Amino acid sequence: MRTLLRRLAIYLFTAWTTITVNFILPRLMPGDPIQQLIGKLQGRVTPEMIKAIKAQFGQGLNQSMWTQYVHYINQLLHGDLGISITLSSPVSDVLSSQIWWTVGLIGVGAVVSFFIGTALGVLFGWTRGSRADVVIPAATFLQSVPYYFLGTILIMIFAATLHWFPLMGAYDPSLSPDWSWTYIASVLRYGELPLASIVLSSLAGWMLGMRNMMVTTMSEDFVLMAVAKGLSRRRVMLHLGRGDGGTARETFTRNIRQVECRASASDVASDVGQLQRTLRRGHRDGLQRRWVDLAHH
Repeated sequence: MRTLLRRLAIYLFTAWTTITVNFILPRLMPGDPIQQLIGKLQGRVTPEMIKAIKAQFGQGLNQSMWTQYVHYINQLLHGDLGISITLSSPVSDVLSSQIWWTVGLIGVGAVVSFFIGTALGVLFGWTRGSRADVVIPAATFLQSVPYYFLGTILIMIFAATLHWFPLMGAYDPSLSPDWSWTYIASVLRYGELPLASIVLSSLAGWMLGMRNMMVTTMSEDFVLMAVAKGLSRRRVMLHLGRGDGGTARETFTRNIRQVECRASASDVASDVGQLQRTLRRGHRDGLQRRWVDLAHH
């Protein structure tokens, strides 16, 4: 109970710090966003419209900083995220209209990165020390790059310059959302580049975890015995991948249930350590029995 309360206090403190910094930073920046918005509309708005804009977006800016902060916290606690200056609509409406696209994209990206990362981990674990290991530093580097930054780079190169992918949008603007194959194909086409940025950024975690488990299992005596009994290298690799992949699938399923977001190298290291501990606690015994049976056959 004490550990739970301590973690809850840390989460609350982190949330409060983030909210406070988010409140302070825009107010420390030079310039007035309301005046900038009005400046962009010069010649197209009347004095009455300018007053309406100031009333809508600039309400409370003449109050003290503390009063604005209390009002800001009160709005957040009531679910009021304010009005978007760029889109001129409530922020909550903007988020609600895009949330399911984000959930679908992140979900598909997690599944794709799991399968590709696990397969590559099996291959790199079996061929450790070969030239294929050059992929590991590259994947680790891509994991340290935020999704949005990597996505921006991919858009600049493959969409804006090479025109290989659509530049923006979730589907062809000429289509109406329905369940037709044309619309579904358009959604898949427009989601290829965003999906690639997510997969490239999250591939290293699964790949390193699976590779470490493969290396650990391959050093066990029962694997050496299976090879000595005449089992082919290809069959050995496939059975090792099946066994270690079961542990990886359990971790993947648990993470999906808990809706956890892995975003730092420390989280990845924790996942790898947890996978290895699970393997040593019981999974190794099951693999050993399987290899003994295979060797006898």
